[in-house]
Parts: sequence; C-alpha cells; structure tokens
Amino acid sequence: MGTLSISATSGHKVKHESINQRDIQIADSAARHQFALVSSALGKKQEAAILLQENLHKQRALYGNKHPNIAKTLYRIGQVLYDIGIHQNAYSYFEEALAVSRAVMSPQ
Repeated sequence: MGTLSISATSGHKVKHESINQRDIQIADSAARHQFALVSSALGKKQEAAILLQENLHKQRALYGNKHPNIAKTLYRIGQVLYDIGIHQNAYSYFEEALAVSRAVMSPQ
C-alpha cells in the first residue's frame, strides 16, 4: 500500500491519507475514460478510440472480463468507431458489450 503525502505551503496542517495502489489505478482509469469522452466530443474520434482501447486493457487487468465498467468501455469504443465510419468493428464492440452486460446481470 502506498502513501500519499499532501503538504500545504500556507502552514495549515493537512491530513495524510493512505491510498492503496488499486484505488489509484481505478481513479486513473476513470480519468482516462473521461479524457477519451472529452476528446470524442471535441471531434478527436480516432484519439478517443485509442484512449478507450488502452483503458479497456487496463480495466481488464483491474476487473477481469465481467464487470460493468468493461461493458461501458466496450460500448463507448463501439460508439466512437461507429461515429468515424468503422461500422463492422463497432458492431463487434457493441456485441461484446452486450455479452458482458448480460454476464454481469445474470444470477451467479
């Protein structure tokens, strides 16, 4: 477990917070996902697709293959690919997103 030290130059005491590595990875993944969405909204669709695909790889390492965040990222990749006209690949991502969603929602 890592420790995050925060100091203030104003002389105020700042509480030291202990954050584990997994929490940092989850926060990083969420930030990357949002950055990709903003890139897409700015018309940088190919950049967004690359960022989302990289994030998908990191999410799979964090969560495995059956997690709501995986389904959401697969869907977003499909959406961006559809927007730039790569329909067959988009279809594959939508199909996988649906399969993951169903697996997540099905009773164990």
